[in-house]
Amino acid sequence: MNNDYLQFANPDFTIDLHEFRNPEEALEFLERELYKAYQNSCDFVRVIHGIGSGVMKDRVTHALQNNPQVHEFSLEESGGSTMVKL
Repeated sequence: MNNDYLQFANPDFTIDLHEFRNPEEALEFLERELYKAYQNSCDFVRVIHGIGSGVMKDRVTHALQNNPQVHEFSLEESGGSTMVKL
């Protein structure tokens, strides 16, 4: 599936994870915030995970792949965030 259009989507909600030091806390926060966005009928969410070593990006990708509210997602051009379609 071509999800290039996600690069141009305007997010209804932003989830900022790059300040978290504990990845487990960040992923718990991500799940809570995605559910909140879904409950509020948000279509697009930007998840800011930062660039760093890529560990958080990989964990976010895994979490998004396994989240039933997530329809699709795409890493944004900057590499420090991911656009999500709920």
